[in-house]
Amino acid sequence: MRVEKDKIKLRTSQSLHYDIKDNGNVEITDLISGKKYHLTKQVYELLKEWETCSHSMEDMMYAKSNLYSTDELIETLNFLYQKSLIVHEDNDDTLKIISPSLPLFNLPTTEIVGQDNSTCIFIGVPYGSGNLLDSSCKLFPSYIRKYTHKYNIYLNDKKFKQPSFLQSLCLNDEQIKNLKTKIEKGQLVDYGDLFILENEIASSIYEKIYKVTSSIIKQNNIPFILGGDHSITYPAIQAVNATYSSFQVLHFDAHTDNYISATQELYQKLGKASHHHGNFIQKCLELKNLCKITQIGIRGIPNIMVRKNPIINVHSIEEMSKSNSANNLSINPAIPIYITFDIDFFDPSIAPGTATPVTNGAFAKVTFDFIAEILKNKKIIGMDLVEVNPKKDIGDITMQLATELLLHLISMIKH
Repeated sequence: MRVEKDKIKLRTSQSLHYDIKDNGNVEITDLISGKKYHLTKQVYELLKEWETCSHSMEDMMYAKSNLYSTDELIETLNFLYQKSLIVHEDNDDTLKIISPSLPLFNLPTTEIVGQDNSTCIFIGVPYGSGNLLDSSCKLFPSYIRKYTHKYNIYLNDKKFKQPSFLQSLCLNDEQIKNLKTKIEKGQLVDYGDLFILENEIASSIYEKIYKVTSSIIKQNNIPFILGGDHSITYPAIQAVNATYSSFQVLHFDAHTDNYISATQELYQKLGKASHHHGNFIQKCLELKNLCKITQIGIRGIPNIMVRKNPIINVHSIEEMSKSNSANNLSINPAIPIYITFDIDFFDPSIAPGTATPVTNGAFAKVTFDFIAEILKNKKIIGMDLVEVNPKKDIGDITMQLATELLLHLISMIKH
């Protein structure tokens, strides 16, 4: 950012707490992220000036030119901006990303600023209240990070040595090669977790998901959201809709997630109720640039009365298991694709860690082979994995499956 030409109105962040020390210096704490900064009294006074009135960088450069050298002022203003101590006038000061203490797969952690190279950016959304049965899926982002460290599953350039275990997890040679290339290019990053206050209202959380997903997509990167319940997928797909003129969704799930009563529909139209994990697809159908939804794995008693829609194609586990099934599903490679994956797609015997298990689900090997075929040469623009509930897991079997699934999915992103 070249501050001397920046005319955007900026202000001091509202999430800052100041502690003035005896020597005149000031310790500043971000109340949400917990990050601390030690600043001189002069810099503190700059922040206080921005607190009372918005200024552009250009205005501040002119006003303070007699107190600072040009280089010193540019360096100071850039620091304040990059650390979000000063923010855009319309900034949401509660939208914060908390850096992980144990990054997923020991990946590098970085700010989104400057990333613009088809990087897959993992972001945790620890929100489960959209699941009306059990909200413990909010714990998945922290659990999966700890799990990858527990078994030293590292995908950074310094520690990755194309381990033979990838072949044991059914990744083919092309997938392993693609994964290795992304690692060497630094195209896998753990951004951290979206900060969510315990009693924060759903609409605020969904708006944050929309904004952070948009910021990733607009820099030509690929968001990979770790849920969380399935309600978080709608604002992510909303962000895709705002960027792409045409796109499709590939939805792995035991449920159609298109369930809505007339009463619920009325309340949503009147703004008196938000969507939830069981009807996010119904919300997605309102998006004008979404041209097709392909649902795979739909089964069981909850889906006896399936709501039909011309842009939704529903396929069973049996169809997926047939030879040449990927070709028969007719996923258009010319249309960008967003992938949303509910862990209850799998059979409960291998994925007990979910609040909504359905019998007769898919098994790992056939699913991984299918993913390798259906996503081959497709333009993936975003992904999520949702509804993994660590509290309902047995012996970490679901966590193991989720880890393997992440590896298979990111190995299909073209670099």
